[in-house]
Amino acid sequence: MKKILTCILVAFVAFTVVSCKKEPAPSKLVGDVTYRDNQIPGVEVTLTGDPGVFKYTTITDGYFIFENIPAGTYAVSCSYKGKAVDSYLKNYEKSDTPKSIIILPGTLHTRNVIIPSTEVLDLDD
Repeated sequence: MKKILTCILVAFVAFTVVSCKKEPAPSKLVGDVTYRDNQIPGVEVTLTGDPGVFKYTTITDGYFIFENIPAGTYAVSCSYKGKAVDSYLKNYEKSDTPKSIIILPGTLHTRNVIIPSTEVLDLDD
């Protein structure tokens, strides 16, 4: 009987330890897409990485917000009306590159995306 109770106790403790293990908290990424300091609406910003692909189309004032993003490294790209647009991150961290971002768990990240040429957007003067 002692062996059975010991086995039940060990199984209970193991189950409790496994069930208490928390998943990393999701993160949030906010920013805007600009050209010559003008915010651009209608640009689809895409994050592509091992955790998945996430897309957001900028709203009227050029802002985007990605919520519940899993931690990981993501390539950042933009398109407008289905056409790829050259872009880079303006305010990237030491761990980022101009074309990718590292999302840390449970963190608010702020990055701005710059479009250096707007031929596809038909915004050039």
